[in-house]
Amino acid sequence: MQQQTMQPPAGGNRDLDLGQLPGVLWRRKWIIVVTVVVGLLAARAFIERLTPVYTAGAQVMIAPEPPVLDVQAVAAAVRGDAESTASEVYVLRSRDLALRVVDVLSLVEDPEFNPLLVPPEPAWWTRPFGGQPEPAVAPALTPRQERNLVASVLLGHLQAVPLGKSRVISLTAHASTPQKAALLANTVVEQYLALQIDNKRETTSTAQEWLATRTRALEEEVRAREAAVEAFRASAGLLRGAGATRLSDEEASALSSQLVLARAERAAADARLSEIEKLLAGANPGAAGDVLDSPLVRNLREQQASLHREIAELGEQYGPLHPRMVNAKAQLQDTEKAISTEVAKVVRTLRNDAAVAQARERAIAASLDALRASAGRKSDSEVRLRALERDAETSRALLETFLARTKETAAQSTHVVADARMISRATPPFGPSFPNARLLQIIAAAAAM
Repeated sequence: MQQQTMQPPAGGNRDLDLGQLPGVLWRRKWIIVVTVVVGLLAARAFIERLTPVYTAGAQVMIAPEPPVLDVQAVAAAVRGDAESTASEVYVLRSRDLALRVVDVLSLVEDPEFNPLLVPPEPAWWTRPFGGQPEPAVAPALTPRQERNLVASVLLGHLQAVPLGKSRVISLTAHASTPQKAALLANTVVEQYLALQIDNKRETTSTAQEWLATRTRALEEEVRAREAAVEAFRASAGLLRGAGATRLSDEEASALSSQLVLARAERAAADARLSEIEKLLAGANPGAAGDVLDSPLVRNLREQQASLHREIAELGEQYGPLHPRMVNAKAQLQDTEKAISTEVAKVVRTLRNDAAVAQARERAIAASLDALRASAGRKSDSEVRLRALERDAETSRALLETFLARTKETAAQSTHVVADARMISRATPPFGPSFPNARLLQIIAAAAAM
């Protein structure tokens, strides 16, 4: 019971401690001040031993506008969508691009990026005694390996992230000085744009070489196929005449026209001969002379008519045995005989003309039949010729396409532009991004208290 009465309640003890706290702090104020100052000085010393890091950023926009020429036909262009933007982030942090920056800025000679140039430090336990660093054994690296090492260190100083759903990429670079950080960021973006142009030029040059090689091959192919067409046309007798018409077609057309004329001439000759033969076989053979177109027959017919008139006149004056009458009748007889003889000659000529016209008609018809038969036998050759002509035409069309493509590619090679542009250059920052001196001092003061 006595022990229980001597212990004060817990709540009363807490009230007593809180009430005495200001006094306790006042009595120990110098200890607290010294502790805080020491903590701040230690934090300050620690901060000064840290190497400050400065961060600078640049921004680049992918595919800001479509190219004036169709460069995508020769070199694949970057499309401004989320996938292509993410792909370009990897390009900005690629080793090839880092190696270009290493060469441009000569980072192999910068100790910040080339660890082989950093002198070794003495061990921490030897520092109070003035210990010297142990001689470092530099690894045997080739220049190429050293460049790759520096590029790896450089990639650790770079960061590229897309800004939201836009086509803009933010590139930040970390370095020991503000100027170097800005220079790194700007150089990376510049070399990124230069790399795009170089890749396009290389691709365009490769395309030009391929187009030139393919064009030369197509030219040889076109010449060979055109020669094959002409050689086959000549060997198969399918030569072309004026107006791109085959010679056989021209001959058939000409023979058809000649056959029509020959049939008309033969029909006219047959009709004229038939008419003369009917007159000769009729009751008045002498009338045949009236339809004959012969000057001699006409003259004889006029003499005959004159003699008939003379005999009629003499008959009124003299008798039939009168010498003048006898002489006139003898002349009439001779004239009629001459007419019959001349008519016979003309009839023979008409018969000959009719026979010649018929023979000519038959010859032309036979030639036309033979030509048509030959044309029928050449149908397979014509099919083959058309196939060769189609092949030659296809090659010519393809050659024209390649020639146009070659001209277009040559024009595009002088208008190569990058598919991105820098929209914000990096500027030297005003202060380091690490360490945060104010935050560290606040933490040190709080810890000291």
